[in-house]
Amino acid sequence: MKRLNILFFFLAFVYCGIVYKLNPSEKIENYIEIYGTVIQILLPAYCAVPILGKKDYKGVFYFLIYFVSVLGVVYLLKYSIDERRPYGGHHSFPSGHTSAAFIGVLFLFRRYGNVYLLSTLPLGIYVAVSRVVSRNHWTIDVLAAILIAVVLGFLIVKPYKKT
Repeated sequence: MKRLNILFFFLAFVYCGIVYKLNPSEKIENYIEIYGTVIQILLPAYCAVPILGKKDYKGVFYFLIYFVSVLGVVYLLKYSIDERRPYGGHHSFPSGHTSAAFIGVLFLFRRYGNVYLLSTLPLGIYVAVSRVVSRNHWTIDVLAAILIAVVLGFLIVKPYKKT
């Protein structure tokens, strides 16, 4: 299990390094956004590591219900409220990137305990901050996304019990 964790994060950071090497003249703000976008995909994908490692088939069910519920609420709000983004675009509230990242954070925390919180929470916070720094979202957008993920995480995901 530890080897899978190390391999997963190693590959993630190698990927981020490759992205940087492709265009080193890019502004740092753009890389903050790019890494945030990569991490918001990697955190939910990382949930597969303990699910497969523990052969937790109920975990697959909880993850899918949780994932669909959070993104359903987020996109329902996004398209019904249609808040303007800081750079002038549409559909700012709440942040989809942040909600996706916190799906991974909350699922791992609720299902498998505190041990995953130390490694995933800083990455989730990074995604939230990257959305504000890149001027894609207002602070309230990312806070709302985190709140949605936390509330639904506690309602949907049940702690893992080895059978």
